[in-house]
Amino acid sequence: GLSKLQNWDGGYPYWSKGYPSIPFHTVHVAHALSRASMMSFEVPDQVIGNLLTYLQNIEQYYPSWYSLKTKQTISAYALYVRMQMNDPDPVKAKALVDDQGVEGLSLDAIAWIWQVLLQDSQYDSTVQEIRRHVANQVVETAGAANFFNGYSDDDYVLLHSNRRTDALLLDAMIADNPDSDLFQKIVTG
Repeated sequence: GLSKLQNWDGGYPYWSKGYPSIPFHTVHVAHALSRASMMSFEVPDQVIGNLLTYLQNIEQYYPSWYSLKTKQTISAYALYVRMQMNDPDPVKAKALVDDQGVEGLSLDAIAWIWQVLLQDSQYDSTVQEIRRHVANQVVETAGAANFFNGYSDDDYVLLHSNRRTDALLLDAMIADNPDSDLFQKIVTG
């Protein structure tokens, strides 16, 4: 299956082994395999090890034409998946926030970083900053809520969708505060 498609660098191409590894695609495969492993499916250790090495060094695989926001978003996703794979790196997550500030990150990146930083209480002030920023991005109507999201020319690299952003933020909010009154409105939205 997927282990036969893995390139020498630990990454995954779009279609078949030997083509260039695609950073977002590789993180997505790592996410799927980590979820499969959590559900007791057997994933070869070598595949996981190679993926972790790729994710730990993902910044070296970005094409030069990726925008800063795209690079940050993929790095945030890689940090989230590393956490899922028992390789948390809240120091790197905090550095990503510090680099451009919370306002400089995509909402997808914020949702992934949020969950990584929740794992370590020394980052409570950054989590508070994230909570405030996300609260300011919510657009509420009488019965629904969504998040305001900007667009960029290379969003296709991230397979971006507004519904995914809502889902990612909902997941992070549930991890942070399972008693929030906003959940039902986001689900409805």
